Amino acid sequence: MALKSCGIVGVGLMGGSLGLALRARGIDVAAMDANPASLQTALAAGAADRAGAHPSILANADLVVLCTPPGAIVSVAASVIPHLKSGCLLSDFASVKSAVVGPLEAQLPSALRYLGLHPMCGTAGQGIEAARKDLFAGAVLIATPTSRTAPSALEEISQLARLLEMRLVRLGPEEHDWRVAMLSHLPYLFSVALTRLAPGFDCAGPSFQDATRVAKSPPALWEQILSLNGAQVSSSVELICAELAHLAGLRGEALERALEDARQLRSNWERSISAVAVGADPAADAGKGRS
Repeated sequence: MALKSCGIVGVGLMGGSLGLALRARGIDVAAMDANPASLQTALAAGAADRAGAHPSILANADLVVLCTPPGAIVSVAASVIPHLKSGCLLSDFASVKSAVVGPLEAQLPSALRYLGLHPMCGTAGQGIEAARKDLFAGAVLIATPTSRTAPSALEEISQLARLLEMRLVRLGPEEHDWRVAMLSHLPYLFSVALTRLAPGFDCAGPSFQDATRVAKSPPALWEQILSLNGAQVSSSVELICAELAHLAGLRGEALERALEDARQLRSNWERSISAVAVGADPAADAGKGRS
């Protein structure tokens, strides 16, 4: 089914960017947010065709995406579900899945479908004012299907990924949480730790600047993310501490081999990104993790 209308709950950076991207491609967008100022800004910026604080604004949407902070996703879903039309596909952009997918599926009526999503992109900016219509282009979109996911939901999300020029990856919710703990949550903590330990910034160069960029991200949002994915984050911290200690103890050829191994891994990743950018279908399923 071709996507004609989308409802977006929460018009901050992610929800606002989604609205801008979809409207630029001719999709009708209805926005819901508890903050009247955010709704007014979304309308003025062209991120929505209609906006309101009541879930009834979502009644005609084919797809509804919850873009609120992760700690609120399940309760927000409960408030909007009664207002969605039969066959609607409900989704969310939470960056933690195990704490969201199961509880949300448990309250889903048979007339609706659900599939969790996590776009691997963002900026240090906050709110609708920082929204960009090109935020998703070239990024990875992680879908987290379960045994309850309707095949049609995956098909429609694949279409959405193509529309947004994203590369679709399928992972189970638990696998998602482990991978993003290493690839996103740990880098954020590392950025914070480097910033807190810095003996001043007058001698800092580009490598320190790049490594600490995400320390500027919203603390309240990250507190929720780190708390909801606490077990996986703790495991990733143990691994990085062990690896740092291992590297610090190496000398000579052993150290050079370890550094070269990392250089090769990073270079191979860059080449794979370039290959996708120039030739591959951006919505091709790039891998399936443990369910």
